[in-house]
Amino acid sequence: MRTVVIIGGGFTGAATAIHLARSALTPLEIAVLEPRAEVGRGVAYSASDPDHRLNAPAAMHVLFPEDSFAFENWLGRTGGFEDDPEMEALGGGFYPRRGVFGAFVNAQFSAHAKHNPSRSRIKHIRATALDISPVGTQSNVHLACGSSIAADLVVLTTSNEQPAIPHPFSSEDVARPHFIANPWDLTALSNLDAGARLLIVGSGLTAADVIATALREKPQTGITVLSRSGLRPASRADSPPTRDFPLWERLNAKPSLFEARHGALRSVRAVLKALRADIATFADNGQPWQSAFDDLRDSVRGVWMALPADEKRRFQRHLRRRYDSHRFRYPPHTHAKLKLAEAAGRLSFWRASIERVVAQERGFEVTWLDPESGCQHVDVFAGVVNCTGPASRPENSTNLLLQRIVQAGTARTSPIGVGIDVDHNCRVLNANGEVQANLYAYGPLTYATFGYPQGSPFIVDQILRAMPMMLDVDASHAS
Repeated sequence: MRTVVIIGGGFTGAATAIHLARSALTPLEIAVLEPRAEVGRGVAYSASDPDHRLNAPAAMHVLFPEDSFAFENWLGRTGGFEDDPEMEALGGGFYPRRGVFGAFVNAQFSAHAKHNPSRSRIKHIRATALDISPVGTQSNVHLACGSSIAADLVVLTTSNEQPAIPHPFSSEDVARPHFIANPWDLTALSNLDAGARLLIVGSGLTAADVIATALREKPQTGITVLSRSGLRPASRADSPPTRDFPLWERLNAKPSLFEARHGALRSVRAVLKALRADIATFADNGQPWQSAFDDLRDSVRGVWMALPADEKRRFQRHLRRRYDSHRFRYPPHTHAKLKLAEAAGRLSFWRASIERVVAQERGFEVTWLDPESGCQHVDVFAGVVNCTGPASRPENSTNLLLQRIVQAGTARTSPIGVGIDVDHNCRVLNANGEVQANLYAYGPLTYATFGYPQGSPFIVDQILRAMPMMLDVDASHAS
């Protein structure tokens, strides 16, 4: 019986285990290494705050391609709609709390551990992997507890590491109780002085979650949000878009929706020009920009992989933040709370560069520059929350496993400096560019190769595309 060790038990790790057990022709021994008590939650879906909701409707959270309504049906069976009557947005669509989706994924993992088509054995090991060492055709996965596991296949599914320290904060600043390095640490947030000013560095969806919590828990607190780009998540269309065919068909259309209209484009400039033309055409037909953008989003695998490496680097430098701000949109409930807080003067967003930080007894004095006006501001904050996002290069990650496998040459940083380098079948490439036949990676770690594996349906699509190669089942279908 072949042994598969999956490192990381969030959504990607759980989905990998489930689909391995569903696709294998012979039984497998599948071990998921996850230090949390439950598999399927990870950072994103461990959220316990009632205001931390999915940023896309429940219908977009797909685990099984053949049953895209599995999550919504599970909500109906388990009383989810009754427990959360505010789940439905005013414009339509259901936006459950993130922790509820985590419970769904965990339930599916547990069900498959009890029974699955291949009769594979699936187990959850509460452990942290620190290193991987190849041994012939196998690998040893070394654990923090000192033991190791021999595996025929190893799958890396880690993601959502803690954010990197933003300049000019120092390691001494980060060690102080007034600096919240982990934005998901709600206890640290609650310990800050009530009514004191709060600084949030970064303006993406993580910042939106922190703001929603602070607005509810600290009604006297003023919140300032600073980010270098000044970009914020976009809003959703007033009503859910009408689709000609289901999401799964959209992801697997050949040619893709975007390529069917524009062909294979070889430059970022050409893609941007084509997208703008689509938005104008959709607007002429009374459709919102989101509909045109979503056609590109659902075509990104093919569009991205057609771009030369220098064009991918150009996108990363100039357009990645702007693309992400349109790709990852506010949940309607959260967006409404933020707009009310802005109108009341409790919340302000600024495009800014932080120039100087001075630690004080009860917080930080922060000097920052508004590049639009040229004005320099000096403010004192009782707390700072780091929402800048994780370090893009694995050697700089807070994850020791990623650091070590890159340092040892078992894996290498991608050519565009984001995540690790994999081939088109998700096999990890070593420092010499050679395929590691028994080492795979799925999810956000593989962004540089595919451009799209973020969000549940896109991750599942990636897993299923690589599954034939992993299982040595008619690998000609892998792409």
